Amino acid sequence: PSIQNGRQYHWVTITLDLRQVFQVAYVIIKSANAPRPGNWILERSIDGTEFKPWQYYAISDTECLTRYNITPRVGPPTYKRDDEVICTSYYSRLVPLEHGEIHTSLINGRPSADDPSQKLLDFTSARYIRLRLQRIRTLNADLMTLSHHDPKELDPIVTRRYYYSIKDISVGGM
Repeated sequence: PSIQNGRQYHWVTITLDLRQVFQVAYVIIKSANAPRPGNWILERSIDGTEFKPWQYYAISDTECLTRYNITPRVGPPTYKRDDEVICTSYYSRLVPLEHGEIHTSLINGRPSADDPSQKLLDFTSARYIRLRLQRIRTLNADLMTLSHHDPKELDPIVTRRYYYSIKDISVGGM
């Protein structure tokens, strides 16, 4: 549903059950006829109960600090530790408005990527993958209007076009 139906539709959770534990190397999210999600968290779990973050995504570097209390990583994601959890706004640009992709590599760019450490193996182990979508990406002109009003009070022409549209989630590993 679009946010025309209420603010609660900013918050959507998608959980994938891989049916066994894998070493997850990457997760690729492909949007369809809407922008990529704005603020969201990619999480992992072995048991489906306790989830830990893999990476945070924010509409802006400021949102990394204010929403997630994490210093933003500017530019393409880089890592200092094998189990480092970062926040990035790199994939939250508005363009493209449709069919955007978010590529999250959980191994490449990490210190022991070529010869994985036990810490990296533990960090990439998951049976469950969860996407906690927390804010729909909107056009900059609509952003101020939407942030201060109940969407039900706004022009439905504006709010009906804001929804999540994910056409594919690819998970790779071994």
